[in-house]
Amino acid sequence: MEKENKFYRMVLMQELGRRKERNPHYSLRALARDLELSAASLSRIMSGKTALSISSVRRIVLGLELSPEETLKFITSLEDEGPSTKPVE
Repeated sequence: MEKENKFYRMVLMQELGRRKERNPHYSLRALARDLELSAASLSRIMSGKTALSISSVRRIVLGLELSPEETLKFITSLEDEGPSTKPVE
């Protein structure tokens, strides 16, 4: 069963795309570094293969400078998603 594209994954993919437009050499590894996550963790998060921990959510929300409305939508989009593996710290 394919997972639907949740808002939090869409936000991460769009941000990666925006940064790649400004710098074609920008990568998922660079975004992970900027969000203080491992590249493997960010990859699993973006593909919906792992759940986010509270600390990961905090790092992402702060790193992407999401507005209060976007933050609420980001967190709400996580609610229906059960962890397929342990949360990423």
